[in-house]
Amino acid sequence: MPIRTLALVLLLPLATPALGFEARASGPQRADPEADAPVQHHAPARSAPPLSAAASVASPAIATWKPTTPQAEEATRQPRIAAALAAAARFDRAILARDEVVFAATFADDAVVNNPFNTIATKAMAVGNLRTGLIDYASLERSIEYAATRGAHDVVLMGEETLEPVGKARFAGRKVRRRTTEIWSDESGEWKLAIRQATIHVAE
Repeated sequence: MPIRTLALVLLLPLATPALGFEARASGPQRADPEADAPVQHHAPARSAPPLSAAASVASPAIATWKPTTPQAEEATRQPRIAAALAAAARFDRAILARDEVVFAATFADDAVVNNPFNTIATKAMAVGNLRTGLIDYASLERSIEYAATRGAHDVVLMGEETLEPVGKARFAGRKVRRRTTEIWSDESGEWKLAIRQATIHVAE
């Protein structure tokens, strides 16, 4: 889990000062501004083949984000940055739920990604990776180390993600940490992911 006061499912979250936002299956709820735990976003449990009678029901996948520097904590109070982070949370929840429609809708049409496979991907390629299971995680935690506006339409998010790949995803069964940079833009009238970079630096 991230350290105290960046980790890419689905109801609109609400922005809250400092800690960001929270979304749960029962509807959007405001997080306690004094709480020290990361905000959690629960993705619906995915369907699976029947298990034995003794097997437990799978728990929902969880996405979280939390600012981990004073600069990021202060920045998340700004309405435009909070709105971009809300879009990032929808993106993360879509990944965990394997929701191709929401995942695709969150990308700008001309989006480009320098992805963890060390290749440059277009929106269509990223959606294809989700569809085929190359993007498939049980959990996704973001540590936001830097957040700032750029120009009239863009927000920059930088930090680290910690995730647990499963299925056909690379490094399935291991804990992966990767450094990330994202540029979110509202030039279209909605917050969309325009540019993303994610580089794995730990897989354990």
